Amino acid sequence: MQRLILLAGLLALSFGAVQIPVYRLIQYEYEGTHLGSQVSSINYLGAHYENTQEIPRKITMIHISNLSIESLETLLGHKPSAVLIILTQSHPQGLKELESYLGTNSFPFPIYFTYETPEVMDIYNYLQQQKGDQGSDIDQLQFSLSTDEKPAAKGLAQENYYGFVYEYSEALPTIALVTYYDAFSIVPELSQGMDANGSGVITILELTKYFRKLFSTSPPAYNLLLVLTSTGTLNFQGLRNWLDSEDAELQQIIGNIKFALCLDTLGKGSDLTFHVSRFPSKENEADIAKLYADFNKTSSITGTALNYMKKKINMADSFIPWQHENFAKKKVLSATLSHLPAASTSFIDRSSLYDNKENIDIDAIERNIRFIAESLTRFLYSRDDGNLVVYNKAELTSKESIGFWVEKLGNYTRFTTKLAPGAEFPKLLKETLNELTNSTFKVQKYPVTDYTLYNTKGENLSVYKVKPAILDLYIFLGIFGYIIVLWGVIKAFGKPFVSKGEAKRKTK
Repeated sequence: MQRLILLAGLLALSFGAVQIPVYRLIQYEYEGTHLGSQVSSINYLGAHYENTQEIPRKITMIHISNLSIESLETLLGHKPSAVLIILTQSHPQGLKELESYLGTNSFPFPIYFTYETPEVMDIYNYLQQQKGDQGSDIDQLQFSLSTDEKPAAKGLAQENYYGFVYEYSEALPTIALVTYYDAFSIVPELSQGMDANGSGVITILELTKYFRKLFSTSPPAYNLLLVLTSTGTLNFQGLRNWLDSEDAELQQIIGNIKFALCLDTLGKGSDLTFHVSRFPSKENEADIAKLYADFNKTSSITGTALNYMKKKINMADSFIPWQHENFAKKKVLSATLSHLPAASTSFIDRSSLYDNKENIDIDAIERNIRFIAESLTRFLYSRDDGNLVVYNKAELTSKESIGFWVEKLGNYTRFTTKLAPGAEFPKLLKETLNELTNSTFKVQKYPVTDYTLYNTKGENLSVYKVKPAILDLYIFLGIFGYIIVLWGVIKAFGKPFVSKGEAKRKTK
């Protein structure tokens, strides 16, 4: 028996496992349709996407540089049991179409993403070298991830925050600065949303700090309202809930808004675009017409390109491309300021796997903060001269202050399921707003109803070498042969030895 154990031990090989951080494709339901990756667990041998004979019933690795709609459809046609996509640190071409495809289809198997590292590329290259059928003499790679299937986030709630830069007066008209603080990606754990819409959050925080000081020394003839909502990436459900609130006090505040300036994607580019559904009437809305004129004046003085894009609201379309359209439906004059020249066509368009702190332009955010602050100051304090009022003031904002918030936001995943009441980022945001305004912001809690999202978390995928399954057969046959031979020896020579032993005992 000891010989058998020794033989099995010599034949068996053990390899250490490599742990790879992986992030699963989104899983959600919309209008009764299940979309995204529907399965979490993995326990398959690995295959390279070029080795098409090996793809069925295995997890297939493919690099983002080799991925297109065509190559993805070809890969899926070979019926893999799972897919692992390797991401680079730099933004690849054609990613927007891939994100849309992955985010709007249903996949009955796991799809995971991981970042390119030396360990990951060693595994990828090893699989690539295994051309054709993997024979009995080739070590194979086993991929294992044992995890519970993630439940739907039932009863998911979110919070909107609103308050004033300075004391509110019902006798004064209100200018509202509006933005959303959540982020979206087809890979929830990678949802930093630094441009969309971390830049909007940073801009409104920096403007709050500046206008609080200005209003404290010289209050203008307007209230300045701040509104930060969640689920902006999910068809602006948070803002719609805020506007539709039945709270009498809130409705009074909303009814007092003369103009709502919505801030969205201000972290890149050199141009800005005002997206509007209608322009103010020079006869009945002359004051807001002057606000537009002040933005144009600032554009002329600073050399910042400011464009206008007028888009009629499609009341029959359930998708809402811009924040300001929610105000427009309530007959509130409004606009969205963004570096994007055109509207999104679906909520998946707002996804970007590379919208992170490494790909944000701090200079652009600073320029846009200064541009907005200058334009609003000219309007609020009726400055009509051709000189800059505050644009070049050092105390207005700084790259260091913006960089601080970029780093801060980069520490959080702002996907909707991570922003439930009491979560770290909403708590930080609320505390910051209270501190900057020396007041207590109002909180509006509401349920997420338009979409059913599933909980997610980052996982570690174990990868280790294994011998081909046929080797088990060879080991079995070897051991079986050894036992047969041993049995034959005992059968042939064991009886005489036993007889001699018995004879000796009798002689004694």
